[in-house]
Amino acid sequence: MKKQQSLQPSNLMCISLIFQNGALAKSLTAPYLVSGVNVLDDTPVPSQALEQSVGYINGKPSVADICVNIRLGLLWYKEREQFSRCGQDVLKCLKSSSRNKQRRIVDVSCEMIKSIYKSQNVSLASIAELKGWLASTIAQRS
Repeated sequence: MKKQQSLQPSNLMCISLIFQNGALAKSLTAPYLVSGVNVLDDTPVPSQALEQSVGYINGKPSVADICVNIRLGLLWYKEREQFSRCGQDVLKCLKSSSRNKQRRIVDVSCEMIKSIYKSQNVSLASIAELKGWLASTIAQRS
């Protein structure tokens, strides 16, 4: 399990720095808050530059605003780290199960959604567990 990183004062990134130095944003691995969003013109923010961001602060925030944003940001970061999986890995697993069971991916997805609510005590914390659950739950095409 990954060691949880904490938000440090150096993890408050001004959006203009992200635009000036794209490599800086890509190199950030710790969670960070983005400031200066309210002074942006209509330039779109590159999404890959904000992958590790956990929130933003506008204008001249009070200490209370910063504290609330840091707390919320860390909660969102923790949830994202704990409960999200790489979407591509899950999709590959779903495609594989669809091929193996000779079913359309849409049908497998629908059956998966129906079955997941019925099985309350199932653990799908890893791709291996998901593959095993799909193999035992999804029926072969008849």
